[in-house]
Amino acid sequence: MISIKLWHAIRRNFLIPVFCIFAFHAPSSVFAAEQPHYSTIHVSMPQITKRMQNWARVSSGQLQKALDAKDSVVVNWYREVLQEKKDAKSEVDLLELINWTVNRTVVYRSDWDHWHRRDYWEPLATTIKEGGDCEDFALAKAAALHIDGWPASKLRILIGYVTVRGQKVAHAVLLATTKSNREYVLDNRSKWVLSLNDFERGFQPLYSIDETGAHAEFFRTTPQPH
Repeated sequence: MISIKLWHAIRRNFLIPVFCIFAFHAPSSVFAAEQPHYSTIHVSMPQITKRMQNWARVSSGQLQKALDAKDSVVVNWYREVLQEKKDAKSEVDLLELINWTVNRTVVYRSDWDHWHRRDYWEPLATTIKEGGDCEDFALAKAAALHIDGWPASKLRILIGYVTVRGQKVAHAVLLATTKSNREYVLDNRSKWVLSLNDFERGFQPLYSIDETGAHAEFFRTTPQPH
């Protein structure tokens, strides 16, 4: 059960603007052999659900529409994505290749610099052409995965806080679940994908968005087996 104090804190902070950071870093462990040792609590957030339902399908639909319209910038970008996909020998390989390709080909721009707004989820073609911030990177990765058959039900955007130079900064990443139910984080700050177990150590989650809508989310670390 979530305390009343915690619930009010969620409601106050749920619509935080996502001021992302962009800096590649090397993880201490790229792939963990074990499943993440955590559990989550989901609390429905109906005020966001209606607006954000089916976001992965919408993003991949935007990509398909731009490809059908033969938008040269988007077509060339997607050709590069497809070229990288050919080297994938596993689901994790595919996630890593998509993560690195999007990080390498999309220019990071904050919403304030780009739109003079605190938070704005822009169309995918705009992200590819003009750049975007962390949630735009996450949406581009989701589109590249979903258009090629990755189930929308296995994709989530996770939003919360990271600590940078002692300051809490809001950040968004893509969370992808494989057929074996392992969860990996695709982050615009890292060339590598991380198991959720590794990623959560430096991340304070606030809410996630899946195909059904938005949910408050918390990690509760459980003892790891010896």
